[in-house]
Amino acid sequence: MKAKAAACLTESLHVPHTPRKTTQCQVDKNVWIVGDSYIRRGEERARETMGTSLGLDARVQWFGWGGLRWERLLPFIHQSLRGRAAPDVLLIHCGGNDLGNTKSLRLVADMKRDL
Repeated sequence: MKAKAAACLTESLHVPHTPRKTTQCQVDKNVWIVGDSYIRRGEERARETMGTSLGLDARVQWFGWGGLRWERLLPFIHQSLRGRAAPDVLLIHCGGNDLGNTKSLRLVADMKRDL
């Protein structure tokens, strides 16, 4: 399932220097990048360099929240969904702020449960 989704994404989003393939996948993807301050700063850096769409044939939306911990991720995503269509692709960068505060096995179990 994950491999098929990754293949669909790779084939339907145009990444520079990658040949574009025609598939049954949608071309106009809505991509969300959600996570902690790394995402917030990543958006700022992308805006300064290559643009917030990252050169993809997609609408990329950034949702960065400094200090975000795993337990707040799902409520943050639900809040972000208000008034918006669900994304076709969801990229999550979260959990780093939990390290040292939450046992790793517990964090992994929470991630598996939530995803």
